[in-house]
Amino acid sequence: MRTTLLFALALLGCASPAAVTGASNDPPRSVETVSSTIGEQADQILRTAAASGFNGAAIIEINGEVVFAGGYGWADREARRPFTVDTIAQIGSITKTFTAAALADLVRRGLVDIDQTAGHYLPGAAEPGASVTLRQLLAHRSGMSEYCGDDYDLRTAAEVRSVCMAAPLDRPMESGSGNAYSNTGYSVLGAIVEQVSGRSLESYIATRLLRPAGIDEDGHALNRGQRSRLAAGYDGGVRSAPISERIAQMHGDYWNLKGNGGMQLSTRAMYRWHLALTCRTRLDPAVRELVLRPVVEAAGDLEENRGTRVSQGFGWAFRTTPNGTPFKIAHGGSDGVFLAQYVWRPYDRVFVYVVGSNGEDAIRPTIIALRRLVGDSVQLTDEAVAGRPDPWRCAA
Repeated sequence: MRTTLLFALALLGCASPAAVTGASNDPPRSVETVSSTIGEQADQILRTAAASGFNGAAIIEINGEVVFAGGYGWADREARRPFTVDTIAQIGSITKTFTAAALADLVRRGLVDIDQTAGHYLPGAAEPGASVTLRQLLAHRSGMSEYCGDDYDLRTAAEVRSVCMAAPLDRPMESGSGNAYSNTGYSVLGAIVEQVSGRSLESYIATRLLRPAGIDEDGHALNRGQRSRLAAGYDGGVRSAPISERIAQMHGDYWNLKGNGGMQLSTRAMYRWHLALTCRTRLDPAVRELVLRPVVEAAGDLEENRGTRVSQGFGWAFRTTPNGTPFKIAHGGSDGVFLAQYVWRPYDRVFVYVVGSNGEDAIRPTIIALRRLVGDSVQLTDEAVAGRPDPWRCAA
């Protein structure tokens, strides 16, 4: 009970940092909350992972209570700085959910219609990309290619319109079934946010979404005071600098990545965002309603033999019952070194966020173990959700 209270106070900026434990030769362990059997088992999973090189943090909430929150290993090995829930780390493609939430805010303000074409908001945009709709872009059904070059190739906003949107579509837009994941599509959505709002995407996300939710990080490590909290990557023991350092060298011309990746947030910040999505901190109700609903009908299952379907929304992937009732939202992100996953199952009242920085292949088994621990392998049926209150809506 005391540890849970500490984490709740820490969310308000009232708690002292968790003590870092471990013998001199052991990886550091900085845990704020361990309660219930699930919390204890999560701690053991992460201790075992840390002994094999895992660097990262996780938080688990069950039935509205944080049962586990802690960090393991090193955020910066050379500086001897442990990984904690306050370490700011890459979230990879989870960035898309924030780009989409920024777009949802513009929809709420009456400035954008998701059934309008991209070209309507981006003057001079090339075909065929100009004719795809924002709904198609959100749902990865535009047919736009996955990439418009390497993440770190210089790419201007003007080139998104003239080069990336001019590329042939991978498949006909009329097909309407399945998805064709497109990073490029979310760069186009980011460009629309900037064009319509008159502000940078980074600024819009920080001031319209993060700050109202009580998150003191800007999401892109633009604040120099936050840079001492950034995590470095260690794939195979080889250090890679925080992504914001590489982006800074591109002087704004990182549009192959902007809008679809590149954000960095702490585990605590990601939990605060979860609180906003679950009506416990500030988020415009109309924006919340938009981002927690699919924008297209559910398509075929991404994984065979599950008996469920998958749909897409404002950045989120929704797993649904056979009849299309969403029972889970999730998103992951990785650049091969960092790997992060966000999973929320509102009917089961389960939330888990995990991030690691020691190589995607090395991190994945730990994330899978934590998801299994909280029952994420369970697929809900239409009968299981029938007649139950809608958990996606805030209580009156």
